[in-house]
Amino acid sequence: MFQKRSQLFLTFSYLFPADFERKLVNVNWQLNEFIYKAKADQRIDEAQAKECVENMQSLDKQLPAMIRDKLRLLNEEFERITAKI
Repeated sequence: MFQKRSQLFLTFSYLFPADFERKLVNVNWQLNEFIYKAKADQRIDEAQAKECVENMQSLDKQLPAMIRDKLRLLNEEFERITAKI
């Protein structure tokens, strides 16, 4: 679920801080690596996997708030512009 939401977010991530986008891309890359290793029956470092999951959960919590804040700002800008017309 996280990967689907983050991929959707990345389509309009240019509206958000580049640092957040980099973190999101990095966590997705790590998740894909863990998935590949699991399917290939390769060893997975538990500490790295736990850190990745914690990062994923943190980003997943931040995502809705960031989107709401940006939408609020865009709406305010829209209202300001249309009030002048």
